[in-house]
Amino acid sequence: MSYFDQDKMVETALERFDHIHALHVQGSAALAQRLNFLYRVTFLGLALVLGALFFLVIVISAQMNNMNRVISVLNDHVGEINQDMNRMLATVSRLDTNMQGMSGIVLRMDDINGSVETISEDMIEVNGHMAALDRDVEQLSAHVGDMRQSFQAVDGNMGLLANDVQHMSQPMRLFNQLNPFW
Repeated sequence: MSYFDQDKMVETALERFDHIHALHVQGSAALAQRLNFLYRVTFLGLALVLGALFFLVIVISAQMNNMNRVISVLNDHVGEINQDMNRMLATVSRLDTNMQGMSGIVLRMDDINGSVETISEDMIEVNGHMAALDRDVEQLSAHVGDMRQSFQAVDGNMGLLANDVQHMSQPMRLFNQLNPFW
């Protein structure tokens, strides 16, 4: 092989290398354009998401005042219910105290019935009515005791509910104090 043949082969190899290098540069430029497009689309999407989040925060903070008002009204109503329950519990307690005296009266009436055997059939009938009244009063006393226990349970639950509502509304009140839009 002659020097000219080798020189021609070197030139051909260099031309091929230049062509491959040009293809590589074009591919790199196309890749860079694609990456730039992807970056722009990504940043645009991120800006849209951040804008939506900002709008959501504005809407939520605008509604916080209404939520705080509703929770305050709910607190007031729960307080009124608690006061009513306390009054009802006191009334039931007084009723229970008064009913305890009734069983003593019924027992005394039974004693009187036992000591008076000479009275006619009317007294026997009165005795039957008093026994029925005694049973009714005992049932009523048991029902009043059940009602008292139920009201005590409800009163305890209402107190816990009032505390829970106060506790739940505390972050909202704190947020309203820190809100820059008011």
